[in-house]
Amino acid sequence: MKLKAPIHISKIFELIEFSLPITCDLPIVGFSEVLRSTEGELSFIDSDTYVSKALRSKAHFFLVTRHHDDLRDRIQIVSQNPFSDFNKLCRFFYTKMAFIHQIPTRVGANTFIHESACLGKNVIIGEGCTIHPNVVIHDGTTIGNHVTIWSNTTIGADCFYFKDNEALASIGGVQIDDFVTIGPGCTINRGVSSMTMLGENTKIDASVHIGHGTIIGRGCIIAAQTGIAGKVTIGNFSTLWGQVGVTQRVTIGERVTIGGKSGVTKSLASNTTYMGNPAIPADEYLRERALMRKNLRS
Repeated sequence: MKLKAPIHISKIFELIEFSLPITCDLPIVGFSEVLRSTEGELSFIDSDTYVSKALRSKAHFFLVTRHHDDLRDRIQIVSQNPFSDFNKLCRFFYTKMAFIHQIPTRVGANTFIHESACLGKNVIIGEGCTIHPNVVIHDGTTIGNHVTIWSNTTIGADCFYFKDNEALASIGGVQIDDFVTIGPGCTINRGVSSMTMLGENTKIDASVHIGHGTIIGRGCIIAAQTGIAGKVTIGNFSTLWGQVGVTQRVTIGERVTIGGKSGVTKSLASNTTYMGNPAIPADEYLRERALMRKNLRS
């Protein structure tokens, strides 16, 4: 989340108590999760396992439980509970808006929004869109042109991310590009601090879940009852058939086809068809099945 205006680090110490305040003239321009950070942003690490991710991050500032030598080129702010303090900062600077039931101010020509749809503020909807009954669109969602969203779909709910029964603040949003179709009964969560994104001309079937911060490319097809966890990247023109499950933080390449009921547990290369649980290349899967049948007969 980018701030409306940069803040000085002293503002952080006003909001949260730290054992050792530090002096720094670099401005803080926003808050973000570790691997989605940009320069000048503040993030947090509350486990040593995240230090390697922090090294790959562009964030300048980190809330930490202790100083890490590997991060000596970053500004480390020692906190007793980085997770909770990060939440407190995000909620102070980002206030979710109440729902409205009238058409939002930024809506394109020839767009139909059913009267039962529920819209948050700061929702942008392009031209020629159709929003069917009982759709819920939370604030901070941007929808392109000629998008169709079918009944009972929810877009922009908070991410499913808890620690010690405390939910991580969701301050990101959802971006849906032109000519996307989203079927009935789908759920698309907002990013923790960045955007969940659906690329142009992607088609989503019924009862599909898309987790926080996931990025789906152009021209993809996601069939019914597929579940995609958070921070997944799916390349252009890929197809996931019915009831596919995708674990978090994996990358699926371009022009990939994944057979129904497959389970994706690791990143998959482009231009390949996969089947099975765990998903493996289809020719390998079919050979294994043929060998299994042969062994059963013998």
